[in-house]
Amino acid sequence: MSKAIVLAAFGSADLDGIKKSIGLLEKDLNSYFGKEYTVVKSFTSNKIIDLLKERHDYVVPHLSKVLFNLVNQGYEEVIIQPLHIMSGRDKKQIEEIVDEYKYSVEKLVISKSLFTDDDNLNKESYEIGNVICKNIGNNDILLVGHG
Repeated sequence: MSKAIVLAAFGSADLDGIKKSIGLLEKDLNSYFGKEYTVVKSFTSNKIIDLLKERHDYVVPHLSKVLFNLVNQGYEEVIIQPLHIMSGRDKKQIEEIVDEYKYSVEKLVISKSLFTDDDNLNKESYEIGNVICKNIGNNDILLVGHG
């Protein structure tokens, strides 16, 4: 059974940033799951995809193209892993793209974003100041931004 994990991100026009973030995640997943799954990254922003091609001659395919190729190659299980912190417009775009392929793959799953259910988040979850204050001196803190 052919299986794939597709990393789905909005994208970045910074080639070095891609290699040091999404690229490292792709490499780690390949090390861990590489015998059972094909791991591939994809972007959902055509503008970012075009900028990468134009500036660096570097191609990251659009999610729809990745799914099209996997279907045509006979993959039977595809796991889409959104690389978004929260569910929102970008996640809905992924869901719309995946809907086009749901009958072409035996098992097609969209994994959850880091914060998946706004109803389960309390106000503190959004207040970075509280997180930093609670963790000063205890642990390293990873800050992630978008835009």
